[in-house]
Amino acid sequence: MRNQRTLFPQVKRGEQTTNTNIITYEIYQLKPDISNHEIAFMSLEYLEEKGIKVERERYELVYRGTVVDSPDILDHLYLKFNTDQPSDFTGHSLSISDIVVINKGINSTAYYVDKIGFTEVACPLK
Repeated sequence: MRNQRTLFPQVKRGEQTTNTNIITYEIYQLKPDISNHEIAFMSLEYLEEKGIKVERERYELVYRGTVVDSPDILDHLYLKFNTDQPSDFTGHSLSISDIVVINKGINSTAYYVDKIGFTEVACPLK
């Protein structure tokens, strides 16, 4: 069952961990809506060419977890969600057009899964 939370929420203080090496992450995927078919699995370059913006209303939270922070955290998550998905993960494998949010303390950074690698995207936090 998919969680219908707002895209890119800030981490609540009660959810903080005392171990600064442990961070939370969230994976968002496009809602299975006919209006998203044109942009599903498309690169940011394609969206820009079509004048389409990454909008949180198009996405839904499909997973949230914790992981040890590292410089290659995004690559680690990509590999995990393509080869060794958690048993409670309900989304599809991590793919182009998905969003990964990394929460470090009160700071959150959103990344678009792109053709090659990840691209930071600026979206308002609520």
